[in-house]
Amino acid sequence: MLSMWGKGGEYAREDMHDRIRDQSVASHFGYAGNRCASYGALVNRLQTVVCRNLMEEAETKLGLDQYAHGMSARNRLGRLLWKVVEGTLFRFSPAPAHGWRRALLRLFGATLSSSASVYPTARIWAPWNLEMGPHSCISWGVDCYCVDKIRLGAQTLVSQHARLIAASHDIGHPRFSLIHRPINLGSESWICAYAYVGMGVTVGQGAVVAATATVVKDVEPWTIVGGNPAKRIGTREIHNERDPG
Repeated sequence: MLSMWGKGGEYAREDMHDRIRDQSVASHFGYAGNRCASYGALVNRLQTVVCRNLMEEAETKLGLDQYAHGMSARNRLGRLLWKVVEGTLFRFSPAPAHGWRRALLRLFGATLSSSASVYPTARIWAPWNLEMGPHSCISWGVDCYCVDKIRLGAQTLVSQHARLIAASHDIGHPRFSLIHRPINLGSESWICAYAYVGMGVTVGQGAVVAATATVVKDVEPWTIVGGNPAKRIGTREIHNERDPG
């Protein structure tokens, strides 16, 4: 009986030692595996950061930290004062008060006919670069970015939320320098709602730029253009009114 229990105890002890050894080995390899995985992830992250930095250094060609718009102190001060006036006396004036808004724009150097109309939510970047002929109109929400001259001929209409953008940036210059050229809208032309007219563009007399069109080249007189980029889609014809009766 004692011999049997003795051997049973030895078997139990051996089995226990085997389990402890197996657990120790498994724990050791598990710990080592976790450490290897952690080291591997760290190395991968370091490699990614180093490669990204090297690529950025190799690919960076612009020097936007040295960007300068080139506007004079007088220009900046004038625009600051205008923004105060535009955001208050101009913006909150009643819609029919065109004479009041003409007076404010003229105070800042705009050249406007006595019959020109500018609506209160239009945004004029620099009034001294705006010229408007008789019965011309800049409607609600128009963005008139007149870094350079923007001229509207007689009876020229610019509809809601159109964009007249007389400046851009030189994409080939390392400092992305500001460039600008005038926009000329011929008499009797119509820039429809949400259209875009870029710098240096001349829209000929009587021409129509269709809604949402993007115009980056001159438009011939009495033509209709549309699309992005804008292409000729028709010819504008003015019909004579019939005699009464």
